[in-house]
Amino acid sequence: MYVHIEGMDLAGKTTATKAVQQFLGNDSKIRRNSLCGKSHFHAIVDQLRISNVVPEADLGWLYLKVLEDDIRNFEQPFGHTIQDSTILLRSLAYHKCKKNTEIVEELLKLVKVHPRFDCSLVLTASIEKRQERLLERQRSNPEEVAEDDLMVLKNPKGFLLMERYLVEFSLEFFDSVIIDTTDLSKGEVLLAVTNTVTETM
Repeated sequence: MYVHIEGMDLAGKTTATKAVQQFLGNDSKIRRNSLCGKSHFHAIVDQLRISNVVPEADLGWLYLKVLEDDIRNFEQPFGHTIQDSTILLRSLAYHKCKKNTEIVEELLKLVKVHPRFDCSLVLTASIEKRQERLLERQRSNPEEVAEDDLMVLKNPKGFLLMERYLVEFSLEFFDSVIIDTTDLSKGEVLLAVTNTVTETM
């Protein structure tokens, strides 16, 4: 199985990824963002983003080049593999939201050569539930709170717009199953995710 799990921050993606890995077996591999598992090029660009030293538009073009490099070097996995987020969908949603039309057009050209998945899931949640989860994380595990997480407090409208595009692109390109985790416990999320994966096996 080649399973894709996508979702904006605080939707329960980490829980879902762990659930799928446990379901498929501990020998299943997780690839985060990069289609190749580990990409030195991707790591460099990620560090540039985190350090905030490169203009937004330039960073967008760099991620485009990372994705091109990923696709060029992609090898279809032999064992069970979980793709935890994709550069394609994250970049499309972000730059569509920011109205960076040229970057969006170039990203869309890569859709036809992008790897496909046996099963694609997108997790969502209400902004209120995400804010609640963020506050709980700040109380219990403050070291796990990333700057990106704070967008649900600082710019909820922008966050929801980005998620809307993420869902739309996921449905269009990967026929994703959408799972709303707003009213689900971790156990219920686990069950919903594994049931969806089972149906595609």
